[in-house]
Amino acid sequence: MAKKTDEVELKDKENDLTDSEELEALAAKVIDQYRGSALRPNLLGHTPKIKYFLKRRMKRALGTCERARKAWKLLSGYDYIITVQRAFWDRAPHEDREALLLHELKHIQYIEPTLDDEGEIKRPARWSLARHDVEEFCDVVRNYGPWTPNIKSMVEVTASLPKKKLNKTDPFNEEE
Repeated sequence: MAKKTDEVELKDKENDLTDSEELEALAAKVIDQYRGSALRPNLLGHTPKIKYFLKRRMKRALGTCERARKAWKLLSGYDYIITVQRAFWDRAPHEDREALLLHELKHIQYIEPTLDDEGEIKRPARWSLARHDVEEFCDVVRNYGPWTPNIKSMVEVTASLPKKKLNKTDPFNEEE
């Protein structure tokens, strides 16, 4: 179970949300580490305000990143909410925690203002949610190979990884 010394429990019996300073601290480290490379298009020079939660029950994902709704943003000042599944956080190795946080942070996208021909702002700067680089089913790739440019890029990245990164253990597999 996670340490309670650096967390504040929120009374939300349905979702069991925990406001986590540990998650926030590691996210700050990940942002600093990748600001000049992997996060450059998203966060360089523009810092969104992010709230971090651990959640006991998450059905489909290890983590989520969502834009704060207008009322929440108005009341709290936060631009984004990153939520991580508590079971993953409690069992995952440090490197996997960082990978999940980088994944969620990559969803944060700053879009520059759009200008018209006279240089006037046509559409103001805004925060947005970035989509994944690749979204595909393994069976499609298994049967048809890397059939899109994004899938080809992911295959190239995977092929260039050291073997130790490809043979990682699953923190949820009890047999390992």
